[in-house]
Amino acid sequence: AKFTSYDFDKDENWLQYKSNVTIPVGQNQQRVFERLKRKWFKANIDPSFDVDQPFIEDVEEEAPRTTSSTSTPTPTSTSSTSSRSTPTPTPTAQPSTQQSSQQSTQPQAPLLDATILPHFSSLIGVLAGVISILLHLVESSWASFFYGLALQSMWFKCAFLLWDTAKQNIPDAWNVQSVLFTLSTVAKSPSFNSWIYCNVFQQTPSLLSLVPLIVYSVYEIVPFALRNSVVPITPQIKLVERQLNSYHYSAEGVCMKLELFFALMLSLKWLSGSASFMVVVMYGSFLSTKYRTSNRFQGIANETKDYIKNLVDTLKNARQ
Repeated sequence: AKFTSYDFDKDENWLQYKSNVTIPVGQNQQRVFERLKRKWFKANIDPSFDVDQPFIEDVEEEAPRTTSSTSTPTPTSTSSTSSRSTPTPTPTAQPSTQQSSQQSTQPQAPLLDATILPHFSSLIGVLAGVISILLHLVESSWASFFYGLALQSMWFKCAFLLWDTAKQNIPDAWNVQSVLFTLSTVAKSPSFNSWIYCNVFQQTPSLLSLVPLIVYSVYEIVPFALRNSVVPITPQIKLVERQLNSYHYSAEGVCMKLELFFALMLSLKWLSGSASFMVVVMYGSFLSTKYRTSNRFQGIANETKDYIKNLVDTLKNARQ
């Protein structure tokens, strides 16, 4: 979504944030408000948006100066003289200026992209998770090491994204409302929920817990790698991408059902004394946030609840 065409008046989150903003007296109200608006847009709508691009009034002030400095002088000589010595423009400095502007607008190399670090961490997590599962199948003692490495990599990715979200939401005007809104924005982010998930299964290890992390990370890494690839995208690569996308819906559904199953598993572990109550509370917070923010997860959770209810009713009727 583009900043200039985005309809802020229809975004309830923005309107709530705007109502809590108080700009100190003596500051440029319009400039500070525009800065807040850009930071909010980058944090909540488009992470790639450049908050430091020139303000509209700066561009408008710069335009008349450029026009006046490059205007063509009016000739003062006679018509015969001007016909004999018509000045021709000398484009000596233009190519270099054009070249520098082209260089400044060229996209950065993938390795310089600011998002490379979390994606690289996700890649390490995926590889370590797959290795851990394979080693567990052959009952190798290294399985637990790679399990820990996978969760630590995913945890680091989430922590990095949380820090970036908090940094982008630092209020220019400090007050209780803006600070609370910043904290709530961070707490509602998907990265915070994934961070809770990683913490839960670091304290209560379960090999199955790696499956959702691996699946979600693969569907983040592959599009990023294709967008930033320095190698030409062949038809074979596009075919693999289409096939991967065709399984996205079903793979996501399986992961969400596993996440619901983990709630039952952790509850049983808590009852048996092998898991702490805090772990159960943290995972309950994870499920609650996901239920509020994901329509797909909400639908699967309701279907599961109805299935369990029907199963209980069937068992009761069978006893009678």
